[in-house]
Amino acid sequence: MNSTIDKKTIMDFPLENTSIQLDQHNPLFIYGCPRSGTTFLVNCIAKLDNVEAFTGVLAPARLMHLLGSNRLDPENQNVLLWCMRDIFWKAFWNRRHFPSERLNQVLKGNKYWKEAFNPSPFSEFIFAYKQPFAVFAAKELATHFLGSKFIHIIRDGRDSADSIERKYPHTLSDKVMQNPLFAQQIVSEIGIPHQWQQWYLPWWLPDGTQEEFVKLSQYERYIWLWREMVERGKSISEIGDTRYLEIRYEELVQDPLTTGQIICKFLNTKPNKRFEKNLLKASINSVGIHRKTRSEDDIKQANELAEPLLQSLNYL
Repeated sequence: MNSTIDKKTIMDFPLENTSIQLDQHNPLFIYGCPRSGTTFLVNCIAKLDNVEAFTGVLAPARLMHLLGSNRLDPENQNVLLWCMRDIFWKAFWNRRHFPSERLNQVLKGNKYWKEAFNPSPFSEFIFAYKQPFAVFAAKELATHFLGSKFIHIIRDGRDSADSIERKYPHTLSDKVMQNPLFAQQIVSEIGIPHQWQQWYLPWWLPDGTQEEFVKLSQYERYIWLWREMVERGKSISEIGDTRYLEIRYEELVQDPLTTGQIICKFLNTKPNKRFEKNLLKASINSVGIHRKTRSEDDIKQANELAEPLLQSLNYL
């Protein structure tokens, strides 16, 4: 994307038509495998004075799958990214420019009362968006959004997979993946179903691994999902530590204030009491939960399935 901006000309445009300006607000993407703490993390970051944080459907999970699946030619991919940029920009400036939107953030406990009626300059704010499945489009996002930053939260895959199976027990089940309509509904974990024999499997499975995947237990399938998402999320670490920050769920919940300081330094901002208070709500109860809930055989199979990654992350 051409980064040259004629600022004088741009400022003559209606604000809603200047989504190129989003790059000046260092868009932050928060991602990680489901049940790894992304929701807790964004709820903390939303409390920072100069961050406007968003979650939800601004850029749905299936859209991230589409961007990462290489199904689009370069021209259409670029159009789709600009559509995403437009959506982000409108949500962002609406939040900052309309008193009712700012008041809503005050009532949610994200901002102080002064922001509702005497707001800080728009230029000081960071746009942040939590979308766990942005890992599948990380390279595309990093290239398109100049100056963007990424916080990748990683949790022990055996805990993450255990939590996914208990929270979303059907997403990668035989029943779902043998029914094309059901598979289409799983917008997050499957995204784009790919037919293989009588199965409708996630597109992100490498060719030749489908038979192995369908023979796995659901827990093992979630381990595979975790491995895939962590590796894809880490794939952009080459953009450097000024743009990519990797944090561990375990460190976040065991030493939240230190992790919070690391996050603030990465964002070039300062912590406040709301941010620190929210961080201190972290619970360590689910660290190592797989040891309590999974059988020895489950753990053995999980270790074998993701051994290199678990070892590289010091989980083994």
